[in-house]
Amino acid sequence: MINTSPPSQEACKVIAEIKAREFDGTIEAKQLSLNFTGFDAIVRAVGINKASLQKYCQIVIGLAKGRTGQFQCSDLTVGARYFYGEGWNELSEKDRLRCTNQGRRLNERLSKIAPDLITRTVPPGKPAFIQAHLINLILRVGKLTELGYSANEAAGLLEIPISLIAPKRKGRSKHAKHKTIKTLAEQINAEDPDLLSNHTGGVFIHESLKCNSLDLYRMMGITAYKLRLLDDQLNIPAMDLDPDFEKAIVASNDKKQSLILTHTAPHVLQLDDCDAEVVGRIMPHCFEVVQTSPGSFHCRLALPIGTRQASADSVKRRLLKSLSMTGSCNGGGGKTFRLPGSTNFKPEKGNRIIRILAQEKFTSIAELSLANLIPYEHRSAPANGGPAIQIPIYSRVKTYRDHTSSARDFNFCRQAASWGVPRKRIIAELLAASTSAAEKGRQYVERTVDKAIRDSRRWSSSPKQSG
Repeated sequence: MINTSPPSQEACKVIAEIKAREFDGTIEAKQLSLNFTGFDAIVRAVGINKASLQKYCQIVIGLAKGRTGQFQCSDLTVGARYFYGEGWNELSEKDRLRCTNQGRRLNERLSKIAPDLITRTVPPGKPAFIQAHLINLILRVGKLTELGYSANEAAGLLEIPISLIAPKRKGRSKHAKHKTIKTLAEQINAEDPDLLSNHTGGVFIHESLKCNSLDLYRMMGITAYKLRLLDDQLNIPAMDLDPDFEKAIVASNDKKQSLILTHTAPHVLQLDDCDAEVVGRIMPHCFEVVQTSPGSFHCRLALPIGTRQASADSVKRRLLKSLSMTGSCNGGGGKTFRLPGSTNFKPEKGNRIIRILAQEKFTSIAELSLANLIPYEHRSAPANGGPAIQIPIYSRVKTYRDHTSSARDFNFCRQAASWGVPRKRIIAELLAASTSAAEKGRQYVERTVDKAIRDSRRWSSSPKQSG
């Protein structure tokens, strides 16, 4: 068992300085008020998971304009922006009452979760005042994430009260679990009567399997994917397939080639070639485990949606370091899945991919740390002392009316350029995030990036051409 190490003395000093830092009126606070995007993972890390409360936080931070002290702001202003955005002008008396009540309700709901993040005071005979302590919290957590910590780790190091952590969802009843097991056993017996009788032990079905693979992956945040056949002899893609899972499995069996799903979700991890010892230890934290060949498994985990690729890579690296002391596993496979129900046509394999676990389960840094699965890892600040450059999340980039992959590629590059990401870094990020860009080649990628950089000059920031 691996124990996580406490922060070093130097790290504790840096954490104490960040914890005491005041951001009132700073450039960082003003930029946060102008652009809240990218900080939703931090807001979730402190327990604000409801979309309505996240929107309320965004509205208040925008109205604060970088101020962490009190400023005059009525419930009507907050409620009107909640319902109508920035475009509201004249409201009827009925709408004014509705907006006022909504502004007050939002603050009351947030106060039940985190009473000190946004405070609202109404002195007798005077207008309402709001104070956004949340700005300091977000920017302090952001400073720690620049040093290599996840949002959850940073929230813990800053000693955020435990009351802010999101409450666990109430478990299902014993009767519901028993009914699920019975239903699944009947489904398995109908599909493969010999499977249950030949099973020699261990956990065969765990939790709920109410959906097919596509539904499960969508629930876990995999919104963009491709299905293709793999030439197992040469280990290269053979052809793309229709996105329908059932049709793809039929095509795979007809051509005797493995079916592979490729996705771009940064928060989804896969551990490859896991043995039974590793599976037994990591399974409670997975959303899916499949057996790809006798004694070999793929274990798939989902961190909270919005987790950046760098944080996910850090978690995977630490998981492998920890689990290698339990059994065998590796980080191969990356963003590719072998689908349950398909066949592994590797030489001398030819066995069906069997799902042994499926559950709608997100894990977290805190959960994995408490289970002693990820050793503590601290990274120093960049040598130049400058802030880390933010990268847009590819799957969240808007495509507006044109929903093609080319439109998403271009908008991703344009947004990255407007945030000051260097050209070379944008090219590398697009090749890693977009499967279509990787297929079309570097010439397409460079042309898209250069066009996006030119277009981004109309945005708020100036892109860096060097690098």
